[in-house]
Amino acid sequence: MKLSSIRILLFVFILLFSLPLYVIADDSAGKVIVNGSGPADSTVGGKDTKDGNRTHLDLYIYFWPVGLDGDVSAGSKTAHSSIKFGDIIHDLKMGANGAFKISKGNWFLLNDFLYLDVSHKTSENIAAGASIDTALDTRVFTDLFAVGRQWKSPVLWNLFMGARYFYGRVRLDVIEHLGATNPESVIVKTKEWVTPTIGAGINLPFNDKLSFNLVTDIGAADRSFNWEAIPTFCWKFNDTFTVLAGYRLLDIRHKEDSFKIDTLMHGPIIGMKVSF
Repeated sequence: MKLSSIRILLFVFILLFSLPLYVIADDSAGKVIVNGSGPADSTVGGKDTKDGNRTHLDLYIYFWPVGLDGDVSAGSKTAHSSIKFGDIIHDLKMGANGAFKISKGNWFLLNDFLYLDVSHKTSENIAAGASIDTALDTRVFTDLFAVGRQWKSPVLWNLFMGARYFYGRVRLDVIEHLGATNPESVIVKTKEWVTPTIGAGINLPFNDKLSFNLVTDIGAADRSFNWEAIPTFCWKFNDTFTVLAGYRLLDIRHKEDSFKIDTLMHGPIIGMKVSF
């Protein structure tokens, strides 16, 4: 694990679990319904508690111009990918992400998915007159299924647990410019894996419209490790529509046989929640 990733993860968990010790919810908290899971969720000035036993459906649609930083391997070849989130429009081949949540009372079911297909070219000089050109195609699909419970004291927070499914595909097109010869190789590797995942969220309302929401989760298995953090500010227009803006980080690590992916995805996130 990279030192920078460890520092970010520790900071998120310290912030998440220390806030309830220092912040006491005001009397209006009884009217705040928190759905602090998924990409980011906050419903401020919610419906009366008599509506708490009704089943609620929340749909999330969001735009995440993601940047990537890390290494991928296929066979004996390894390539480094460093894409700024401002360049994702050029390198993105296809992408989709969203979430939905079904809640009743204090319990909820969550599904959060992400599909990303990016291509990236690099060139490395290995000696005088010799270089290696690499065309890297990375395809990632991840889907989180979780069940959770939420509380309103001492602040608005929740816990959830489940599993995150991953599909990873790496294609490396490598051309070695070695002077008289230019050998070319194409390597494609595909893997699927699942990591048990636990997470937590906290919501701090500023008024009837504006709130701050923080969600984080972590998963691990024999050859895998992943973590995610999503701090956002949310603005509630009415009981149906809420907009959100913040930052999302998703770290994915898996190594199996000759397949390896070690990538931190990060970038600003904007979106909308539609409640039914």
